[in-house]
Amino acid sequence: MKNIQHIGQTQLAALHFAKSDVLHDQLQRYMRICDLQRAVQLGCLEHEPVNLIFTTDQGQRLQVESLVWAVSDDFVLLQGGRFLPVRSISTIEA
Repeated sequence: MKNIQHIGQTQLAALHFAKSDVLHDQLQRYMRICDLQRAVQLGCLEHEPVNLIFTTDQGQRLQVESLVWAVSDDFVLLQGGRFLPVRSISTIEA
C-alpha cells in the first residue's frame, strides 16, 4: 500500500488523533472490532504481532507492528503499554 509510513511503537506517544472515526460504515466498524479481538488472541495466546494501519488527526496514514494485549470500545492496548484509539484504525493485518 502506498502512502503508508511504518513507525515504531515508541513514536505513538507523540501522535494526535481525530475525534471522528476513520470508518463510516457500520459493517466496517463491526469487522474492525472482530479483527481486533482476533489480534488479541494472536497476541496473548500465540505471541504473534499484527500490523495496524491508522490515521492521525493530520490525515497521515501510518502503520505499526505490535502485539495486541487488549481491546475496549475506545482503545487498543499494545505491547509496551501503548494505547491507540480504535476510531483511528482502518486495517488490521495478521
